Amino acid sequence: MKISIPFYSNSGESREAISLNVAEKFSILNTKLVSQALYIEQNRVQIKAGLAKTKGEISGGGRKPHKQKGTGRARAGSNRSPLWRGGGVTFGPTGINKVLVLPKKMKDLAFLQLIVAKMAGKELAVIENVKIESAKTKDANIIASKVGEGKKIEMYVSKEEVNDCLAWRNLAQVSCNTQDKISFAVLSSSKKLVISEEVYKQIQAKLS
Repeated sequence: MKISIPFYSNSGESREAISLNVAEKFSILNTKLVSQALYIEQNRVQIKAGLAKTKGEISGGGRKPHKQKGTGRARAGSNRSPLWRGGGVTFGPTGINKVLVLPKKMKDLAFLQLIVAKMAGKELAVIENVKIESAKTKDANIIASKVGEGKKIEMYVSKEEVNDCLAWRNLAQVSCNTQDKISFAVLSSSKKLVISEEVYKQIQAKLS
């Protein structure tokens, strides 16, 4: 599968599009895998509120509360039974956190398939770099209007380029973060994804 990706200079001028050959396993979107990755990302930690002790965890109750026969009362082996006041709780909350994890290979595959889908749908563009020499928001706004085509932009750069995001942060229509912040939620919902050339090279290496 061959994809053409829009490419812009750091001043927002359109350049020759990038041509990318994509393997079949990345070009076909596995919706079930992507849905699973999105679900795990949004529900990764399940916190169970509260902690109730069972009859084996409550102190006391080591001896039989009354003799077995002759009292007219029901048989009892411990006053820490769930049947007794102050006793343990049956099937109570345990306070355990369950962490949902998706195997790395599955996560990477889902991520790359979504990225390719964005490329194929013309919802992803590559910019040479996001550094603005003047460091002025008004200049960033002009570039954003050219690159984003009037849409809200999710922009991602490498960790080395993170300081170049400063001029973009005052723009309501632009969100600029490092590439490790790219989430499945963003990839699924964003209409315009812009990545620096450095980030593109790293993604391209994984697709080859």
